[in-house]
Amino acid sequence: MRGARTAAVGLAVAGALAAVAACGGGPGYKKTGTTATLPGMTGRTLAAARSAANSAGFHNVQVSDATGAKRSTADATAWRVCFQKPGSGTSSDTGVPVRLSVARSYEPCPAEDASNTSSPHPTRTHRTTIHHYYGGSGSGSSDDSTTTHHTTTHHSTTHHSTSHHSSSHHH
Repeated sequence: MRGARTAAVGLAVAGALAAVAACGGGPGYKKTGTTATLPGMTGRTLAAARSAANSAGFHNVQVSDATGAKRSTADATAWRVCFQKPGSGTSSDTGVPVRLSVARSYEPCPAEDASNTSSPHPTRTHRTTIHHYYGGSGSGSSDDSTTTHHTTTHHSTTHHSTSHHSSSHHH
């Protein structure tokens, strides 16, 4: 019976890991069977970088704010590429996602890429529940098994603080 419990725990853990992988742990692209060399895009405007990627055959271009601020990058001429993955000169399948991390043209690039380019999904909350089943003393009683539940939730929140200062002096 202990083997069945161990298998059940293993399946529960495997299912939880599969659920997390579905939120961005996989490759996230469909292979085209065509290989090309990525051009160097760092330092270029986002518009020029997209054009260079497309000209080289790479059409799966994903853009994120290198500062981590998640600002809109809709005006492609106002942004400059700070980081690219895969790197310049890399030979890759043309279906691979080309991840460009950008900063406003007038801002210096950050020292490190603060964007979350590892996940192609913008999902901010992942909820995983894992159930552990522990067998009892083996007496056969149904009262000697324990079930524990662990739920982990990650939330992105923005905190605003407002302070009001008032002072009055009485003479």
